[in-house]
Amino acid sequence: MRENLARSRLFQRLKNGSHRQVIERYAVRLVEDGLAQQGTWRCLNLVGDLISWIGRTRSRLTDLDERLVERFLRRRATKQSIQPGDHAALKRLLSVLRDAGMIAPAEPPRITRQDQILAEFSDYLQRERGLAPTSIVRYLPAIRRFLCEASPAGSDALSKIDHVDVVGYVERHARDGSAMFGKAMCWSLRAFLRYLHQRTEPSLSGRLCALDQTMEACESADLFVRPAGAESTR
Repeated sequence: MRENLARSRLFQRLKNGSHRQVIERYAVRLVEDGLAQQGTWRCLNLVGDLISWIGRTRSRLTDLDERLVERFLRRRATKQSIQPGDHAALKRLLSVLRDAGMIAPAEPPRITRQDQILAEFSDYLQRERGLAPTSIVRYLPAIRRFLCEASPAGSDALSKIDHVDVVGYVERHARDGSAMFGKAMCWSLRAFLRYLHQRTEPSLSGRLCALDQTMEACESADLFVRPAGAESTR
């Protein structure tokens, strides 16, 4: 691939521009990552277009970050289709520039209270239930959606979860997938309610048995059987 780069007019044109060091560092990363020739040309062409766009918008390369990349891709999408590898190509560029100290480090991801609850629930499943990480991740999508619907106000509203919230959620999503999907959703909810009880939600203790019975009834009901011809909404 190094020989192909040396013969490439695209690479030579970009390297002879105002950002020679960037192009050279990026090309080295492409070779290290083992990209095929077509993917390499696509990445170089995309980065060249990004650098040109930065100049036209009077931005600076040192300002480049995820937000600026998204602006570029949105603009590009009005003129041509975005290819599956485009995001990865520009993410690789950001990594190259950060490794070289040419742009600011990435901002740490914002951790929401919901993220914290899910992390604590995951820890509970591993510690108390002995589940492996590959099993734990199957519990989380249903709980994330349940929190959004039943506790949109955040953790302060967890203690107010009741029979109506649980049944309403199950009825709304019972037929989102197969019958097994619906039962797995109930298993996730039961585990989460027990976690809340063990955590810091004493107000749930009086309702836990009733909620458990509700979940058991939901699992044995025909809620998860879709009418013939109905499609999954997953």
